[in-house]
Amino acid sequence: MASARGKDRDGERGKERAQRGRKASKAKEYWESIVRVFKYSRKPGTKEYSMFLKIVGLALLAVGGIAFVIHLIATLISGVFG
Repeated sequence: MASARGKDRDGERGKERAQRGRKASKAKEYWESIVRVFKYSRKPGTKEYSMFLKIVGLALLAVGGIAFVIHLIATLISGVFG
């Protein structure tokens, strides 16, 4: 009986080691993908950066405008029914 318990413990330890190995492998793959992205990325130029700022600014104005219209409608509705 004592040897059967020892085998069970060894089996559990082996499973734990295998899980750690898989986690380490996944972490290594993740790190390699990050390194690959940084290897191919580059700093944006002035023209590209200004285009990005224009797009972000327009999106911000659009979202703010929509929020303002919704707030205005809600205020008018609460004034009529409130």
